[in-house]
Amino acid sequence: MKKIRLHKTLVIGIGISFLIYVGSLFLPMFSDDKHSSGLLGLMLGWSGFVDHKPFMAISWTANITFLLSILLYAMPTKRRFILSIITFGLSLFALGFEEFIFGEKGNIPGIAFFVWIFSFLTMIATFYIKWQQEKSLL
Repeated sequence: MKKIRLHKTLVIGIGISFLIYVGSLFLPMFSDDKHSSGLLGLMLGWSGFVDHKPFMAISWTANITFLLSILLYAMPTKRRFILSIITFGLSLFALGFEEFIFGEKGNIPGIAFFVWIFSFLTMIATFYIKWQQEKSLL
């Protein structure tokens, strides 16, 4: 019975986190530009590696670690928890870049950034709760 509850906690938490993440893709990425969505950032964020924009490139890698924390189901919960903390840390680099793809300076992060980051916090909470539940079973 407890094992089912543990699995249910994980599925619900990951599901909520993923839905928040997907929702961020359809919100404005910058507060002063309503036409750039989070989806644009997901598709073009990797270009920071090519354009020598380290804040953009590093923060984009949070998408990869986020997906890894979901897909690596066999990984122990403690490691997934640590990976989700790394994801959150990488995502904070997004707050440090001033220009995006087309050289626009002074863009203020929009709601998409904060919802995106919140999805990572939700993932941290999910893995932490699951990890604590597993510890209580020992």
